[in-house]
Amino acid sequence: MAAGFAIGRRLFVFPPDPAIFMTIMPQAPSRYLLIAMLLLLLVNYPLLSAANKPVFIGGFPLLYLYIGAIWVLAIILLYLTTRYYQKQGHE
Repeated sequence: MAAGFAIGRRLFVFPPDPAIFMTIMPQAPSRYLLIAMLLLLLVNYPLLSAANKPVFIGGFPLLYLYIGAIWVLAIILLYLTTRYYQKQGHE
C-alpha cells in the first residue's frame, strides 16, 4: 500500500514505483551506480587513514576536511548527472 501527499498539483507517492525512474532516465541508474562506487572507494580504509593525520588546516582536522570535500563532490556529481539527463529531454 502506498502513502502519499500533495504539494500544489503535484502528488508524491511513497514508496515510488521503480519503473517510473527507468522510463524517465533509462541510462541514469548506471551513472548513479558509478558515482556511488567512486564515492565508496574514496571513503575506503586506505584513503581515510591517509587523511587521519594530526594536521590542521584553518583550524579544522584534515580528516574532517577530507570527508567534507567528498560530501561536496558527491552533491556536485549527482547534480551534474541529473541536470545532464534532464537537458537531454528525459524529464
